[in-house]
Amino acid sequence: MSSAHSFREMSAPPPNTSSTKQPRPLACMLCQRRKVKCDRLYPCANCVKVCLGKCQQHIVMLWISSNTTCSPSIPAPVRKRRRPNAELQARLARCEELLARYAAASNEPLEDNGTVAPPQSSSIPQYENHEVNWKPAGKLVTEGGTVRFMDNFLWATVYEELRGMRKLVEREEDIAEAEPSDWDPGASMPDYSEYLLVGGNLPSEKPHDLYPNAGQIFGLWQIFLERVNSLTKVIHPPTLQQSVAEAAAGPGTLPHNIDALLFAVYSMSIVSMTDDECLAMLGSTCKAAFWRFSSGVRASLLQAQFLKSHDLTTLQALVLHIMSIQGRCNIHGAWVLNGICVRIAQKMGLHRDGELLGLPPFETEMRRRIWWQIFMLDSKFSMISGLSQSLLPRPSDCKLPKNLNDADLHAGATERYQDREGPTDMVIPLLVYQVGFCIQQQQDIESLMLYNELSTLSSGRRSKVQSAQMSAFIKNLESRLNAVIDKNSDPTAGPVHELASLLKSLILQKVQETSRPPQEQPEWGSEIMTPKDNLFKWSVMTTEQNINAYRSNRHPEFHWFLKLLFQYDVVIFMIGQLSQRMTGSIVERAWQLVPSLYEFHPEFLDPSQEYNIALAKFTMKAWKNRDGYLSCQQGLRPEEPDYMKRIRQMLGSPLNKSAAETGLPVHEDAPRAGSQNGQASMEQLLSTYLGAAAAWDCLAHPDEERIQRQLPMFEDLDMTAPRNW
Repeated sequence: MSSAHSFREMSAPPPNTSSTKQPRPLACMLCQRRKVKCDRLYPCANCVKVCLGKCQQHIVMLWISSNTTCSPSIPAPVRKRRRPNAELQARLARCEELLARYAAASNEPLEDNGTVAPPQSSSIPQYENHEVNWKPAGKLVTEGGTVRFMDNFLWATVYEELRGMRKLVEREEDIAEAEPSDWDPGASMPDYSEYLLVGGNLPSEKPHDLYPNAGQIFGLWQIFLERVNSLTKVIHPPTLQQSVAEAAAGPGTLPHNIDALLFAVYSMSIVSMTDDECLAMLGSTCKAAFWRFSSGVRASLLQAQFLKSHDLTTLQALVLHIMSIQGRCNIHGAWVLNGICVRIAQKMGLHRDGELLGLPPFETEMRRRIWWQIFMLDSKFSMISGLSQSLLPRPSDCKLPKNLNDADLHAGATERYQDREGPTDMVIPLLVYQVGFCIQQQQDIESLMLYNELSTLSSGRRSKVQSAQMSAFIKNLESRLNAVIDKNSDPTAGPVHELASLLKSLILQKVQETSRPPQEQPEWGSEIMTPKDNLFKWSVMTTEQNINAYRSNRHPEFHWFLKLLFQYDVVIFMIGQLSQRMTGSIVERAWQLVPSLYEFHPEFLDPSQEYNIALAKFTMKAWKNRDGYLSCQQGLRPEEPDYMKRIRQMLGSPLNKSAAETGLPVHEDAPRAGSQNGQASMEQLLSTYLGAAAAWDCLAHPDEERIQRQLPMFEDLDMTAPRNW
C-alpha cells in the first residue's frame, strides 16, 4: 500500500452511514486558493502530495495529530431567488398604463371647433394642427451598446420597458439553440454606407482600374436604359451618353464626378441582373460585380470631395449609389447616408422650385426629379429606421416633375416645359412621387394609423375626426394615382406601363388594408382579438400582395424593382407567429405563402449569408410544430414540402424528428394570444404600418416563457442587418 493511500486512510473522516443523499462535495480550500483541479476526496491528492513532499513521515503524523485536515471550501451564500414574474407583471402594468392613457386620449370628446380635446398628459404627442405641432416628441434609447434617437412615441416610450421584459424571459439555452450570439450580419456583407463616409477598406486600385472593358460598358449602359432608367429618372441619358462613349474609349480623361456617376450606373445595372446574366457578361457573380463597382463609386466620390462639391452630377451619383445599396447595408446607416443627400440637396436649394429661383428649364426639371427621389428614399428609410418624416426640410415648394420623356428635355431650352399629353416613360416615378406628395400634405398619417390600432384595444371605434381624415387621405391618394394612370399611361404602350398599373393597385391595396379598422375585418372576434392578431394578418396580407405582384409581373427585367418593396422583417414575424398559431384561415393563408417565398427569393437558400441561416432555422421550427400538431389531430404526418428539404440540405442537418416526437408545444388558441384582461403588449402596436421597424417579440402570450424555451429568440435577430436580395 502506498504512503499516499495510507495517509488518506489515516486522515479520512468516518464514513457516513446515513441513507440520505449527500450534497456534491466542494473543492478543498488549498486547491481553490491555488486554482488547481481538486479530486474532492479528503484529504485530496494535491494535499497529500504537499505533505509527502516533505519526505518525512513524522510530518505526516504531525499533520494528523494537529487535527489539520484537508477541508472543503466554504460554499457561496445562497442567492436570493429571483422573482421574474413580479417584475414582469410590474412592467406589464406600466405598459397597460400607457395603453390606457393612449386609449383615453383617443376617446376625448370633440370641442366646438371639431377638433379633439388635448389630453392632460404632455407626453402624448398632439397632431391637431400640422404647423403648430411640427415638434415631434423624441427619446434616446439604448440598443446594442449604442444610443439612438426615435420620435415614434410608442417605440421610444416602451422600447426600454420591452427590452427589460425580454431579459426576464431569456434563457441561456435559447441563445445556444438559436445561436444568435455568433450571428454577425455585418460580417457577412460589408456596410457600404460606412465605407463611403469614412473610407473603409477602399480598393488599392485606382477607380479607372475597376472599369469594365468597352464592350461591357455599353452592355451595362444598355441594361440601365432598359431596366433602371424608366423606374428612377435620376439622370438624363442623352446628356450622359457622350461620357459613356468617352469611358469606353478610355476612362482616364473623365472628371471624378463623371466617374462616380458611371460607376453608380454600373452598380444599378448589376442590381437589375441575375447571376447567370452577370456571369455571361462580366464573368463574375452579381455580388462580386456589385462590390467592384460600388467600390468605384465610393472611391470616385471621395476623390470628387462630394461633401464639398455641390453639383448635380455628384449628387446624382450619390442618389443612385444609395438606391443600389437598399437591402445591402444597415437601415440606420442608409438613413444617415441619405441624410447627407438631403443636406447636400438642401444646400443646393433643390427643395425650392427652380422656377422661383430663376433657373433654366432643363436644370429646373432635373432638380425636381432628383429632389423627389431623395424625398421618397428618405421617407422609406426613416419609416424603416423607426423615425417619422418630421425631419425632412421644411418648407419645401419643389413642384412635381413634368410628364416628359427624356428626349423632350434639352440642356439649352429657354421656354418652360409643359406636360406631354399621353403616355411617357415618367409614369412610374410620377406614381411614386404622388405617394410622397400625399404624405407631405398629411403629416399626421402615422397618428391616424396609431388611432386605428388603438381601436383594437377598446370596444369603441375611431372618432369621426380620425375616420374622416383617414378617408380623405385615401381618397386623395387614389384620385392622384388614378389621374396619373388615366393621363400618362397606356397598358399597350410597353412593359413600363403594365408595371405602372400593377404598382398602382399594389399601393392602394397596401394603404386601404392597413387603414382598415380591425373591427371591420371578417376575422374580428374569432381570429383577431388583439393588435398582435391584427399585425399577424397584416404580415400575411403584405406578403400575399408581394407574391401576387411577382406572379402578375410578366417582365422579369423589372423583378428587382418589386423586390425593393419586399419587407424581410415582416416575413420573420410571420414565420415566428406560425410557430405558435396552428389553426385558422389566416394561418392556412400564411403557410400557402412559404413555398412562394423560397421560389421567388432563391437567395434565402444561400448559406453564405447568416441571416438566411437564421430564417431557415425559424422556418424549420415552425414546420416541426405544424407537423406535430397535424400528426396529433389527424393521425397522419403531412408530406414534407420541397422547400423544407432544401432548407435541410442548406443547413446540412439530418432528418429531424417531428414536433410531436420532440415535445414542442402547440397552441390551438394562439390567435387569441394576449395578456390578461384583454390587454395586449404595447409592442404589438409598434410599427404595424407602412413598413416601420419593429422588434418582433411575442411577449403577450400567457405561456410565453415556456414558448420562448422552444423557439428562436427574435430579439437577438438584428432586423437592421444587411439583406441581400
